[in-house]
Amino acid sequence: MTIALENHGTVTVLRPHGNIDKTQAAELVELMESAVDDGARHLVLDLSEVTQIGSDGLKAIVGVVRRLQPRSGTVMLAAVRGGVRSLLSAGGFLLLLREFDDSDMAIQAAAALTRAGQGD
Repeated sequence: MTIALENHGTVTVLRPHGNIDKTQAAELVELMESAVDDGARHLVLDLSEVTQIGSDGLKAIVGVVRRLQPRSGTVMLAAVRGGVRSLLSAGGFLLLLREFDDSDMAIQAAAALTRAGQGD
């Protein structure tokens, strides 16, 4: 799995590709935590190229959500597809996290939160 990373001020977009299993989840956690340490307050997970996500991947998302909450930060999901969407929905993640059709929409929403004084 590869994970592309883009920085947009206080917003960091992560674009994993492939399956997020135990090994890849550890890499994802490392990148998300590094982004937060570097000043990101909002993370966008573009899941358009993710074909499967295991329990370790779900734990990774929950962990970073918990880390960002005291900082008024957010994790947003973008372009969730197929079986990944079904799993996230069944686990209640789509009720807890904001979901967008694509990463551009999520970036705009995160930037609006920053402008409104949330998460900075």
